[in-house]
Amino acid sequence: MPERRIVREKKITMKDIAVHLSIDRTTVSKALSPNPGLSQGMVEKVKQAAAELGYYKDPFASGLMTGKNAVLGIVIADEINRNIYSSFVRSFEQVAQDHQHAVIICHVKRNKDDLLKAIRLLKQQRVSGATFVAGTHESLDAQYVIEMTESGMAINVTGSRFAHDSVDSIAYDHKRAGYELTHYLIEQGHRHIMMFSRPGAVLELLDDSEQISPRNSNNLRTQGYLQAMHEAGLRPSVVTIESTTTPPNAVQDSYRALQATGGELGRTSAIVGVSDDHALGVLFALKELGISVPQQISVAGFDDAYATLGVPQLTTMRMPLRESGETAGLLLIERMKTLGKEKAKIVLPYEMIVRGSTGDNGKPM
Repeated sequence: MPERRIVREKKITMKDIAVHLSIDRTTVSKALSPNPGLSQGMVEKVKQAAAELGYYKDPFASGLMTGKNAVLGIVIADEINRNIYSSFVRSFEQVAQDHQHAVIICHVKRNKDDLLKAIRLLKQQRVSGATFVAGTHESLDAQYVIEMTESGMAINVTGSRFAHDSVDSIAYDHKRAGYELTHYLIEQGHRHIMMFSRPGAVLELLDDSEQISPRNSNNLRTQGYLQAMHEAGLRPSVVTIESTTTPPNAVQDSYRALQATGGELGRTSAIVGVSDDHALGVLFALKELGISVPQQISVAGFDDAYATLGVPQLTTMRMPLRESGETAGLLLIERMKTLGKEKAKIVLPYEMIVRGSTGDNGKPM
């Protein structure tokens, strides 16, 4: 019986790339670093050769010399809908991969102890930068996050702001999204537009939107609705949906709330759910009540998480999570290059996705 030989694939090194391009290894190392200090042409030449030869950077090797590994972290709350945030994580990971970095994801509960465990893990792994998603840092004393930045770790937050010159922030223009969706329905001829919102919604139009936390999407979307109705001289109608389920289920709660009306909706020709969950509950209830969508009542929501599950599919404002993940990753890479750079405060717009659940108002004005 012939002897079986195990053939091990040769690991490509920076030296192999240098020999392939007839340049020195130091140039290769610089070209593959976050801050190369070389011409763009040389950087692209080295990266192309690395891809062709099958070179993969060891994310932990650089830590031996720099004290930081080529690793980025994401801290995300367990209760956050992971289906919504999957596009955020995918685009973040793509940016990390493009810049030869690995990614560690920490799923945490919104409490100080859980967050401190995540921070300890990130420090132990000597990550170069980390993103705190959707206010996960807010249960912490700010000093913990500041200490991370002072240790040379790049930090940014999404969905909120952080009062430190070295912590970049990415927010979402929730209020503008509420305004644009309502304005679109008004342009479609709708004059009696109802909004299903969560408990605690601010039901009066505020003069200064800064009175509302930038991560309170419920209130900001509702404020946008109120502003559009006010500017059009229309009377708003906001229904706050109290939860009857544990844990809260917006689909069931909105469904029950609309069923309770028995279809007596007056002249309502459009209903906006403060999330796709709320809108789907409305959609299911209208179908059972024998009210056709969009012929009799148009329905729309926010997020674009489950909008395609409706029949008809929901018109919605798509939350910019793919763009947010990409932006968060790039901000970390830029901050790693220049820790002292000016703080970035980025606000990302939503995108309107028009589907079959909305149409022109066929009712008399």
